[in-house]
Formats: sequence, structure tokens, C-alpha cells
Amino acid sequence: MGILRGLLKFVGGGLVGAAVGAVAAVLLAPQSGPELQAEIKARLAAAQQARTDAEEATTRELQEKFRVEVHDPDAFKPRVGLP
Repeated sequence: MGILRGLLKFVGGGLVGAAVGAVAAVLLAPQSGPELQAEIKARLAAAQQARTDAEEATTRELQEKFRVEVHDPDAFKPRVGLP
């Protein structure tokens, strides 16, 4: 009987702990599911925009550096009338 009683206490403690944890999670959660998803999507969009901006800035910087190195201010600029 001692082993069964110990097992029941252990399982009961686990269930109580799980219930307390679930209640705490619901009460302390900063946002609901849809709100959290919207925030994640907004942060992802901002990160993608930041990547695009950084890529464009780096491209401009490297093109300008190349123009200086080859002494050609028109390098990488579209040329009209050429195939």
C-alpha cells in the first residue's frame, strides 16, 4: 500500500502542478494567440524591410567604391542605345 499511496501522491502533485502552471500561463500571458501572431508578422515584415534597405545601401556603397577604383563614374549606370 505504501508504494501505491506514494504513486498517487506523485500523480496528484503532478496534476496540481500542471493546473497551477496552466492558470499562471493564462494570467501572465502578454497577448492572445491572434495578437501574438499579428505582432510576429509585423516584426517579420520590419525585419524584411530592414534587410532590403541594408542590401540596397550596401549595393550603392560597393558600386560607388568600384567606380572610384576603376576611375569610371558611369560604371553600373544604364547606357542608352546599347544592347
